[in-house]
Amino acid sequence: MLALLQRLVPNRYTAIPLAASGINLQILVGEDADLDSKIQSEDPSNELVLIPGFASALQTESTIDWPLVWFPVLGENRVSQLQKVLDDQIPDSAEICPVLPHPSRDPRRGDRLLIEYKVPLFDARETLLTNVLYAHESNPFEAYRQLLGAMKRYKRSLSVIGGCRLVVTPLASKLITVGAALACYEMKLDIVNGDYGVAIPYAEPKRYVVSSTALRASKPDVSAIVLTGEAYA
Repeated sequence: MLALLQRLVPNRYTAIPLAASGINLQILVGEDADLDSKIQSEDPSNELVLIPGFASALQTESTIDWPLVWFPVLGENRVSQLQKVLDDQIPDSAEICPVLPHPSRDPRRGDRLLIEYKVPLFDARETLLTNVLYAHESNPFEAYRQLLGAMKRYKRSLSVIGGCRLVVTPLASKLITVGAALACYEMKLDIVNGDYGVAIPYAEPKRYVVSSTALRASKPDVSAIVLTGEAYA
């Protein structure tokens, strides 16, 4: 999706960027957050995946001393993946801003996630609860707005010392992940200014486990997301 957006809207200085010369880009998502919460991801790969085009914050030598702000987008049963990224790429001095799904179909989902990630994020790294961001479980544009706003605030605040590195790790269900990707893409449009970087590191599991009963009981909602073009022409 990010590669297609980069081809269709390479910068924000075209006449009407999101019109993309009349080319429609639509994303169809079958979302069942309850099923996603039951899928166990096991044995994360030793090699982190960096999304192509979104690696500068972790690879550019000239910004290696800049403060790093990490936004892990939390989902169930992904602690081992989060720990892998945390150990490999996130320094002790990093500012950590976990993103929780709220509002959610299950009002207690965010509470359970806080408990699930208590040890790596809140005990070991002493992440402040005031750093937690809330993103709507089934509205990717709300997740995009919340995450983009937070990244811009950090960029603006830390510009006085040169800039900051922004890192986003998607560990949640599909719609929030789409919103997080859109926020990263919009931040990347301004990277020519040279005052910050953005990266998306991810530890890919080698296998997923879920019961056949949960699969058969799944009732996903299908969402259509129009990103570019003239949807109502």
